[in-house]
Amino acid sequence: MNETAHGKLDKVNTRLCRERLSVSSYLQALYPNFSFCGRCEFPWPVVRSHDTSYRSGSSCFPLCEDCWQELGTPANRLPYYMALMDLWESEAHRLDLESELAELPQRRELVRRAVLEEGREPGEARN
Repeated sequence: MNETAHGKLDKVNTRLCRERLSVSSYLQALYPNFSFCGRCEFPWPVVRSHDTSYRSGSSCFPLCEDCWQELGTPANRLPYYMALMDLWESEAHRLDLESELAELPQRRELVRRAVLEEGREPGEARN
């Protein structure tokens, strides 16, 4: 099981994920210019992403819809979103994008809140 600074990533805890991981490298070779689900590693042309809006006109999708559903709770999903934020940060450093780096702490917090809100029932207390 992989672990990030934000929590454990449950790469192979379900049959769906195990089966997808067994063929994901082949699919990635067929779609070399596409990113992929952070959990099952299927490229976006072959799975539906789960878009999480974190502000008007901005969303991110580290998980496919199937993996998002299987993870079940915001706490289980959050490490994947934070891992995506880490990737965005490393890319901004690599490309020397000062404005992106300056905005990342705020964006990270907006994404964290959006992920936690997605799992809340209407009227349920916020964390």
